[in-house]
Amino acid sequence: MRINTLLLENNPFIGNKEPLLENREKEYRYLLEGNYKIIYSVDGNIVRVNSIFDCRQSPIKISENTKPTHLSI
Repeated sequence: MRINTLLLENNPFIGNKEPLLENREKEYRYLLEGNYKIIYSVDGNIVRVNSIFDCRQSPIKISENTKPTHLSI
């Protein structure tokens, strides 16, 4: 899996808002890469990848497994 980091660096709000995480304090967005949904958040000039979700799983797991992490690009 390869995330186009330049795309996110230049256009951090390019991903759609993640509807299953709308009730969270932080705004989460996502990009699709094959069968995977890359869920990320933007904090100032930092883009944090919070979760990489296999879309072949139950969508309920998105809200259960998405927590802030220290990964950033």
